[in-house]
Amino acid sequence: MADSLAASFFSSNKDRNLAIPGDTVTFTLTSPPTAATDVLISVLETVAFLDTAKAQVTDRLIGAFRGRITRGVFQVERIIGAPLPPSPDPVLIRIAASPDPASPHLFAQMPEPEQIQAHALRLRVEGTVSGKKLTFEGTSNVQMEYPLAMIVPAIPMPHDPNFAILESWAVAQWKAHKPNFRHVEHVTALRFTRRIAPGDYDQLINAFVACARKASVVALSTGHGDGGQSRGNSVAWCNIVPEDFPVPIAPNPFLYNLDISEDGLLDGATQGRLPGGVSKVKLDALDRLSDALAGTGIRRILLHTCTVGQNKAFMQAFADRVQVPMLAQTDHVEHIGFPGKLKILAHYEGVNTVSPRDLRHWPISTVAGPFRPGPKPRRFGP
Repeated sequence: MADSLAASFFSSNKDRNLAIPGDTVTFTLTSPPTAATDVLISVLETVAFLDTAKAQVTDRLIGAFRGRITRGVFQVERIIGAPLPPSPDPVLIRIAASPDPASPHLFAQMPEPEQIQAHALRLRVEGTVSGKKLTFEGTSNVQMEYPLAMIVPAIPMPHDPNFAILESWAVAQWKAHKPNFRHVEHVTALRFTRRIAPGDYDQLINAFVACARKASVVALSTGHGDGGQSRGNSVAWCNIVPEDFPVPIAPNPFLYNLDISEDGLLDGATQGRLPGGVSKVKLDALDRLSDALAGTGIRRILLHTCTVGQNKAFMQAFADRVQVPMLAQTDHVEHIGFPGKLKILAHYEGVNTVSPRDLRHWPISTVAGPFRPGPKPRRFGP
């Protein structure tokens, strides 16, 4: 009798104990009594966030089904669930009382994928059987997983050795931690002084599409960036195609050719301006990226580079041009360790590292956004 309200989860995913956003999670009573009243089947979530300043969640109710058991069948009489938020793109799963497509169900909002360290759902079943109140506390959880992807430079990059460390961390630690749900694409680093051409961006666009077909959040970690604090002219910029030059910190000159800057983005969005030459090639590359990503299911681009998130005008203009909501780091990102060694730590400058979190996850606590795209700026062609 003590186990007569026992229940189990199933997922539409091929792995019954695992679900990703968009899946349907169903529950079933393992060995139901013939009759029971006041039955309440609750779905509870436990969430560990990467940002330890966020309140960790334990057994938070995200939905419930109230009803009765008649002739061994649970009959739903009422569904309890919070209304969906006004966000234009909430992350959802469908929770249903049975695999039948017409089964009573609710949609539950999940946390933002890039913020999650661990997330699990479990069941609690309460009811009255033969006049006795019973409670079943489920222990067979459904683990939520969130597919993520990252674009990094192909190595070697002898003039900027920082990226050998990043590439090693991305492949041997970040991806290896959850190989079925993390994807890494490499883009060859360029080094030239000639005039840039549209084809210089092709590999980047292809990498983005490959990532967007596997994950809803894609981190671009192909170079350096600045929110406009370090060059003396308050102009934000970031690498998008990796370039093998020394970091432009004095006395090193600024040698990048394929970066995108606040000046270029705002010039391309200003009425009456007709950008030409290099600016036209760069804006066209972002327009082609926008076209390529349309319909892929990509939900966020994370500029995983230093401090660009501090410049809201730059980030908004970037999102408008690419037409994908964007996130960006507002702090300096560091990777400490040695290439090929499995003890590289990703963290913010001046912040104490945390193991094993920083061995396996990108730092996320100072990310700004999302910067949601507004109207698409005028196109200028190749």
